[in-house]
Amino acid sequence: SASFAASRSDYQLPFARHYSPILQSTMRVALIAPICAIAAEPSTGVVLTQSKSKVSAKDRMRGSARAGAEIRKSVNGLEDEFNQIKAALMSGKETPEVLGAVGKLANMITLRIEPAIKNGHDQDKILLEAIVGQAEDCDNMEKSTKHDCGELKASAEKDHDAYTTCNDDKSSKVQELNDKNATCAGDLASAEESKSRWCGKKAEYPAHIRSNFSTCGIECDFSRYTAAECFKGAVDMVAGLKDHFARQKQMYEANSELCKSAERRYTEVQHQCNRHATELKSMDSMCEWHHSEACLEWSSYVNCVTKTLCAEYKSCRDDKDAEYKQAMSQVIELVQDRKNEWTSTQTIKCALMTYKRNKSLEESDLDTCGRNIDTDWLDLHKVDMPPRLTCDERATMPEYCSASFISQISNAASQAQKHVEG
Repeated sequence: SASFAASRSDYQLPFARHYSPILQSTMRVALIAPICAIAAEPSTGVVLTQSKSKVSAKDRMRGSARAGAEIRKSVNGLEDEFNQIKAALMSGKETPEVLGAVGKLANMITLRIEPAIKNGHDQDKILLEAIVGQAEDCDNMEKSTKHDCGELKASAEKDHDAYTTCNDDKSSKVQELNDKNATCAGDLASAEESKSRWCGKKAEYPAHIRSNFSTCGIECDFSRYTAAECFKGAVDMVAGLKDHFARQKQMYEANSELCKSAERRYTEVQHQCNRHATELKSMDSMCEWHHSEACLEWSSYVNCVTKTLCAEYKSCRDDKDAEYKQAMSQVIELVQDRKNEWTSTQTIKCALMTYKRNKSLEESDLDTCGRNIDTDWLDLHKVDMPPRLTCDERATMPEYCSASFISQISNAASQAQKHVEG
């Protein structure tokens, strides 16, 4: 801030064509007023009315710096204007022009500059609180992501348990199934031999047979026998075939039934053997499915912790910590500027009130006005950043989830997804 010009006995305000010195001063005060208005109007503290999440820290710092520059400009202008009329005040002259200039300067201080300084002071606190709030958002994001990672871990552990249980069940049943398969192999060989034995006798007991006789005709001596007696002889000759065909029929049916029974037994044993083999393959497939699911879940969990949780949180907090450090440096500088500006404005305000009260102003009055001005209320609003959370990056994949296996199942999942989308 510019220091007050020393009072001189020959001090005079500069003239400008048709305007008196006091009127020139009044005009300059009027020109400076809009500048002070810019510094004091709510537009200076636009962040006061906006959601913290919608204004970046960089924008807030730029706004605070602009407001600080406008306040400095206004206070410098105030000091210049006061120095312009100080000689007139110390001369004890009481003219309408002097009184008008004093009133305008006092109003400028009370209505514009003081609110602007107070508003700028509030803005510093809002700036720091906003950054702290965004750092807390980083922490909340970390907690939320940690919860998500925890759910992925719980899911991975569930699939891991299912995979382990499947392998345990498989291990306990492998010997049982192998024993069954060994027994089944013997049963199947026996059933096959039985089938071959009984069904192989179809040649011995065919469905169609031809019986050959030792003679192909019969003689009859009509000089000795009647026709009826000759026919009876023929009937007696073939009567033995009756039992022959009955025995052949019985043997055929018995052999057919034994063949069918052997075939059924072979089919049953074969199906049972296949079922044991299928059961073992099914267990292998189920365990592999749990293996894939567990590794995919573990992969998601590890990525969540090492890449999303820790990396994003670190990046977020690094940004906010850097912004906080930059903002603190700026605010500390602005605090000292505002204390100087407040001291200057209060000294001038006191001088103006002294003149209005005493109708004169002395150098000693200026010294008195400059003493004991309270600027403690402009001290920095200390807003501490929350401590950084500790991010555990030690999540690792189980040994059974090799990098090649993860790549394999990830590619398979990707191809399956493309097939579904295609």
